[in-house]
Amino acid sequence: APADLGLATAVKAVAGRVMLSTAQTAIQVTGAISFTWEYSLNRRHHRGLALDQLAGPSADLVAEVGRQVRTSGDVPTLFELAYLESR
Repeated sequence: APADLGLATAVKAVAGRVMLSTAQTAIQVTGAISFTWEYSLNRRHHRGLALDQLAGPSADLVAEVGRQVRTSGDVPTLFELAYLESR
């Protein structure tokens, strides 16, 4: 099947948002120890931040998807499914 650039952008945007939210919550729960290099969460957090920058940060991709929806009215399938699940 041919690649759908809009869907790929939406998936990357959601994955970045989920990683950031999960990392922030885990760091808040574990406290100051999560900032030390000896603790494994620190390495995972830094790796997630680095991966989020590949192909554009998730915040930029969310804005891009928003512009696409506003100008063309095309909503990526991923967001349609998320909206239906939240109802």
